[in-house]
Amino acid sequence: MFDAFTKLGKWLFVAIWLTIVIAVFFGESITKFVLHEMPFMGTTFTKVAWEQAGQCSGKACALDMSCPRGGMFRDLQRHHLVAGTRRTMVEQMLGKGERGSEGRCALYPLGMCSGFGIDMDYLRICYGHDDRIASVSHHQN
Repeated sequence: MFDAFTKLGKWLFVAIWLTIVIAVFFGESITKFVLHEMPFMGTTFTKVAWEQAGQCSGKACALDMSCPRGGMFRDLQRHHLVAGTRRTMVEQMLGKGERGSEGRCALYPLGMCSGFGIDMDYLRICYGHDDRIASVSHHQN
């Protein structure tokens, strides 16, 4: 019986030691991934889902308290909002965005997605002088 406790103690010690090593060496990366990357991946973009996520019922808007569009960000960035795409094509897909602080950028609300869900996250699309996409990024306000 004592032997069983000794073996259990050794495995418990190894598990605790590994947890500490992982937290020390990889804790920041894991935290950053979980809080700032995961909310923006995992959902395929569809125009219908995008529009439904932006609709408000009564006084509350889904975008204010959750992250209904956030999971579509990575799919949009990689497959739909390619550099050189015309603004008119983007507006057909997403609608007109809010004008960003830079004159050639548009912001689309994603919801309160990253961190602890207290700041609004936006899809930011900047256009060149030819009205084609120059860059697509995530913006938190």
